[in-house]
Amino acid sequence: MNKASIRRQKRSTKPLPDPDAPRAQQYDSLAPELMREYLATEVDKKDLKVAGVWALVFHFFLFFIVIPTARVEPIPLRDQMATTIVKRYKPPAPPSRPKKRVKKKTSPIPIPDPTPDDPEPIVDEESEVEFGDPDAEFDVGLPNSPPGPGGARAGAVAMGSGGLIAPIKMTEVLPEYTPAATRAGIQGDVYIEAVVTINGGVTEPKLIRGLPDDELNKRALEAVAKWTFRPGYKDGQPVPVIALFTVTYRIH
Repeated sequence: MNKASIRRQKRSTKPLPDPDAPRAQQYDSLAPELMREYLATEVDKKDLKVAGVWALVFHFFLFFIVIPTARVEPIPLRDQMATTIVKRYKPPAPPSRPKKRVKKKTSPIPIPDPTPDDPEPIVDEESEVEFGDPDAEFDVGLPNSPPGPGGARAGAVAMGSGGLIAPIKMTEVLPEYTPAATRAGIQGDVYIEAVVTINGGVTEPKLIRGLPDDELNKRALEAVAKWTFRPGYKDGQPVPVIALFTVTYRIH
């Protein structure tokens, strides 16, 4: 219980003035009491103000005592660097390429030379091979065999006979190389004997000496059969003539 409560309790226990007494007497008896009540009220107000001020001061210091200032601890830079991870990109391995099969070179099977005593054509291994028409040369020479008894050869005149005007070539057909002969590098001369008729055509071509390639020999025979000539003359008359033709295959 505080002092103000004790004072109120003391004041409440004192007797009140007599109501039957004169009014002036009643006022005189109440004056000291009213003064004391007023003074007590002022003291109570002053005490409340002082108490309020002390309460504010107390709570102000209590706030700083109970709630300390928060302190942020700095993180060492070394610890931050320790957590750094550097990743290096590793490209995937390239897919393995399939191994190429190396084709073995097959050596051409040697063909027996039908004329072993004759000189063989020289093949230039460093020459550039081109597929197409060969650079063919055509010669008309003396036949190796005399005129036969039958066919176009009967009554034909051999080249070199006295008084004979030789046939003159008008048109020619060029044989073509085969791919196999081009790859093998086969080249040389093919000798063919045939009859130039009085009409300028060529009949009965016969292989005298060829190359080690049957297809090239065959194409040479077919080409010669398509040639045309101005016929040979003897004693002013056209006569069939047996002649020797040379077809030359060359690789450029």
